[in-house]
Amino acid sequence: MYKRKGNTLDFGAGLGKGAKILKADSYEPFPKKDFEPTFTETSAIPNSSYDNVVSLNVLNAVKPDVRKSFVRNMDKKPAQDAGFPSVGKTRVAVTEPDLLNVPAGRAGFALGQVDIDAPLLLNPRVPHETYPVQMVGKYLGGFEEPIPQGILFRDAYKDMEGRTYFNKAFGREVPFSEATKAYTLKTQLPGQTVDQELVDAIMQYSLLGK
Repeated sequence: MYKRKGNTLDFGAGLGKGAKILKADSYEPFPKKDFEPTFTETSAIPNSSYDNVVSLNVLNAVKPDVRKSFVRNMDKKPAQDAGFPSVGKTRVAVTEPDLLNVPAGRAGFALGQVDIDAPLLLNPRVPHETYPVQMVGKYLGGFEEPIPQGILFRDAYKDMEGRTYFNKAFGREVPFSEATKAYTLKTQLPGQTVDQELVDAIMQYSLLGK
């Protein structure tokens, strides 16, 4: 494991919690009122002034093409030699062990139900740093083998049939790939009516695997 030596700058420090834990200086262009970063302008950061630069919880907030480019560069030899974490090992470390060999685009490993009539949890036992309250619900179980999203979100998948998007790398419109469909589901969170047809499709897949 890479061991940090020297002084550190948290670049894109957000609320400053990571910088506080690391005892690092911070750069944040849009600080909240309760946080005063070391720098709010990149031009104010002296050249070659830090031995380490960290960027915590930033990749999830940038556009997909920027995220992909960063991860690909992070996995190359210069970045690895500089102490960047292994992308492959990181993915394994943060993945639920039972999901390591599950194909992409599957869902239903864990199912829950929100109780819309219950009052909000104002002091949750495990608070989230970006919202102060939580909704009440219960765990219902899950499928032994996760179900393809095309089955679970039948209507959304039908709506995406024949759709295209502009691919910057190719410079033209291309059909939605399975990865694009999965990303669309994750970002748009479509609803799905559970009817007998859907139940039958899920049961057929669960029993026969097709």
